[in-house]
Amino acid sequence: MSGAGSAPQGDSEADRQEAIKLARIVHSEVLEILEKTRKSNSRFVFDEDAVISSEKLRDVVRYALRDLKRLEVDQKSEVSITKYVGYIAFWFAKLKPLTRVDMLADGVGTGSAEIMDINEKIVMPLTARLLAAIVFANPQLTPTIWSTCGIKQCGTTGADGPGICFFKKFERYLFGGTGKYQQYIWYCLRYRPSNPYTLVSLLDEALHFSCESACAPMFS
Repeated sequence: MSGAGSAPQGDSEADRQEAIKLARIVHSEVLEILEKTRKSNSRFVFDEDAVISSEKLRDVVRYALRDLKRLEVDQKSEVSITKYVGYIAFWFAKLKPLTRVDMLADGVGTGSAEIMDINEKIVMPLTARLLAAIVFANPQLTPTIWSTCGIKQCGTTGADGPGICFFKKFERYLFGGTGKYQQYIWYCLRYRPSNPYTLVSLLDEALHFSCESACAPMFS
């Protein structure tokens, strides 16, 4: 993406470097989600060199970091990883940096249709990927529910790292009710008034209820 590494306006050099790093992470994760979808569905088409607006992505990062810094002042403590990821995802859905993704019609020479809600549909897989990427790069941001988990297979030294339960269950959590819950989230993000805490609350709930130590299965 042209300009993907450019910095949003910040208050200091540290702010600018954080914004550059974050913009690159978001850009990389979004492209991987799109490419994975294209590999599984040949009708899903996009131009990888033009699909993400670098200007809008910079604004996503700039507004998210601005809000998070305000939270740090108000809460007088470090912002949780779910707030960090939730705010980025919210501004992604709101500012819509994906410019054009199409779905080819089922048949030869029958045209294509733009996926109008692609930004909203990207948000949930993006939150999971950002959570993994940020925790991997910054272990100190590991959710407490993961770092204190007593299940050996889900420990920080495991081959898959912490949070295995979350990453295995998150998609099923969203797909509850044959996908209606996930569709409801897309609809709310696109058509109803929302705020970052819509996504922060969802992530907090998913973290808790996916953890088999904090929320053990009732029946085994």
